[in-house]
Amino acid sequence: MTYVDYPRDKLITNIKKRIDRMFDSGAIEEVKKFNLIKINKSNSVNHVIGIKEINYYLSQKAELNDIKEQILIKTRQYAKRQSTWSRGHMTNWHKIDPKSKNPFKKILK
Repeated sequence: MTYVDYPRDKLITNIKKRIDRMFDSGAIEEVKKFNLIKINKSNSVNHVIGIKEINYYLSQKAELNDIKEQILIKTRQYAKRQSTWSRGHMTNWHKIDPKSKNPFKKILK
């Protein structure tokens, strides 16, 4: 089995870009529509990173830049947990370094 061991600095850069794309693509409007559905607060969908933060913005409890920063922090923390889990549970897996010239060379021999 194989997994990509993505460099942390590149990952953080991509997370920042993704957050900008989310907002450019209408994340605030999407959360407004989501709120109209009236889903039970205990459902896991209510714990998606960004919903709570955008709701703070909608209720004027936080500024837009502050919620973007909170979403960035929570997403980085989530990525860190995934990386930590991978290191502990995928010890026998082939790690692919996406920076290498031919990342699949080792496993395709």
